[in-house]
Amino acid sequence: MTIRRRPLWSLKRVLIVGQETLEWDFRPDDYYHWPYPSILRLEDFLAQPDSVEAMMHGYRAFEFARHQPGNFNSPFWRAHRQVRDALGEAVLGFDTQVLYTNLFKTAVEGTSIVKNGSREDADNIWRISAGLLTRELEILNPDAVIFFTGPDYDRYLELEFSGLVWAAVGEHGERRFAKLAHGALPAKSWRTYHPGYLNRGNWQLVNEVCAGLA
Repeated sequence: MTIRRRPLWSLKRVLIVGQETLEWDFRPDDYYHWPYPSILRLEDFLAQPDSVEAMMHGYRAFEFARHQPGNFNSPFWRAHRQVRDALGEAVLGFDTQVLYTNLFKTAVEGTSIVKNGSREDADNIWRISAGLLTRELEILNPDAVIFFTGPDYDRYLELEFSGLVWAAVGEHGERRFAKLAHGALPAKSWRTYHPGYLNRGNWQLVNEVCAGLA
């Protein structure tokens, strides 16, 4: 009898962390079946008794922007698929070991509060979900974390992970590509720019991150 062992990459779980949600909504008459009241903003989510089930349904239908051609071809989702490919996965489909979340769980009027608001406003928004990312890490227990957040969000990484240690990767400066060390993070944890920036002549950093997953 021959026992087939799973390849090493099949044992890995990767969490991609983006900046913030920006604008999103779930409502009837879109490209998916939606049997719930519309959820257009945080207030709608809080008011709906089955909002968690509704959001699980919505994100399964969303399937990593697969049914939104413009969004699907955005730098963020192309990077997500490249990470999946680096693990030996199919790049399409809902079942994946490459999950994603955001440092900020909400945005203000569909825009980045870090880039377009005051530090006081951003700090207040951050406090709403402070500690939630740490709890996500505890539950998911990833083998690697990729922060596609860029240096403008470093303040909030340090607030979330007190005592976070930064180290430059290779010949890159810490601002460009850094390895992160903290008790709540796996050994393979990096922060680089958002793929939207990397798409402007710096995509090799996505390649380097993927190479580091091996």
